[in-house]
Amino acid sequence: MKDANDDALRWEILSTDTLFHHNVMDVLERKERASDGQVGRYVAVHTFNWVIVIPVRDGKFVMVRQWRHGMGGITVEFPGGVMETGETPEEGGYRELLEETGYKAGRITVLGRCNPNPAIYDNTVTFVLAEDLTPTGELHPDDDEFVAPMEIPIETVIERFGVGEYCNAFVGTGLALYLRHVREGQAAGKPCCDQDGEKNFPGREAKEMDSNTPYEQDPRTDKPRYTEESVDTLYDAKYVRLYDLRYSEGKHYSDASRREKKDLVALKSDEEFQSMKPDAVTIAVVVNLPGEAPKLLLNYEFRYPVGQYLLSPVAGLIDPEDYELSDTPLVSAAIREIHEECGLVVKPSDKVKVINPCAFSSPGMTDESNAFLCAEITVEDTAEVTQDGCVGTELFAGFELVDVPAAEKLYATGRDRYGKFFSLATWVVLGYFIANYR
Repeated sequence: MKDANDDALRWEILSTDTLFHHNVMDVLERKERASDGQVGRYVAVHTFNWVIVIPVRDGKFVMVRQWRHGMGGITVEFPGGVMETGETPEEGGYRELLEETGYKAGRITVLGRCNPNPAIYDNTVTFVLAEDLTPTGELHPDDDEFVAPMEIPIETVIERFGVGEYCNAFVGTGLALYLRHVREGQAAGKPCCDQDGEKNFPGREAKEMDSNTPYEQDPRTDKPRYTEESVDTLYDAKYVRLYDLRYSEGKHYSDASRREKKDLVALKSDEEFQSMKPDAVTIAVVVNLPGEAPKLLLNYEFRYPVGQYLLSPVAGLIDPEDYELSDTPLVSAAIREIHEECGLVVKPSDKVKVINPCAFSSPGMTDESNAFLCAEITVEDTAEVTQDGCVGTELFAGFELVDVPAAEKLYATGRDRYGKFFSLATWVVLGYFIANYR
């Protein structure tokens, strides 16, 4: 083994031949000699230096979708391109941003530079941050450059990088440099909040309920109103209650609920309804295995009312303790259910987020509601998945790990591999998985 010092590691270039010339690159063959005297021939690509722009506007990245000939597909990436002769990275970044997105930057900051692949390429790529953006409404791309600019929330880009169209490695490098820039800005005491008080730092979203968004006033006031006196309890058991709702004289409607009478959704005011807490969580568990595309984990769970094992997402009731002891009760409930039904432990490096804070399962007969979440979990082996932790009446008979093509087939047919129908929640989770991991 060679000594780990610069002299021992260096190779001396003895000669260089051009194997191929193109207007965007030269392919070179170099004859080189190592410090121990051995001689070899190695290929290098000589090309222009590039600049990649990370434009930030109102908590979103300005990005572009475009066709990439090398991979033969469309990517979502930061704008950028070749630096022209004599240009600084700031100048090149300003020009590329204007050409590809139509935005002018009021401020450009160099975040860092690197080599795209030092095993082959000899050029550098510089990453610049573009801020104080002003839209011009005009694009000026090159003649053979077809781009579609778009604004994407920073958190979305972080979550989707490495999946589907978010496959350009420069996006990952840009994210790392941007996050370092934000972190250092916070550490130095620089402002880390927008004017409205929202954090600029694009870490995992912690808010579970969006109660501050302004909505229109609902003009539909002519609807049935209930009081506790107009509701009768017909059946009361541990997990389900049946109520009779008298919505006018001599008119009744049945409501199956998990709630006590005083907590029925039908008795809530409009304001209470808009901030209500869901009964349960349903989770799209996305499993990342080494070297494989993301897969959606679905259980075969016995559903007593239909008398069948149904292909089902991980789901379960929210415990009162989740609301009492946790600032993020939906995430806490999801983590517990994932462990009980799948045996998986959600690690700090895994991602869990709320995708819908409250949706009604079947409001024609029940007021039961679910929050929908997505948990992206990295595991080393499928042996980590186990259903031994199920409790009470829960009954499982195996699971499926489906990639996007398999999920699309399930979504289109509405049946599992055995020809059995599945629940609406399964269909919703499949749709979310397909839309976000295709």
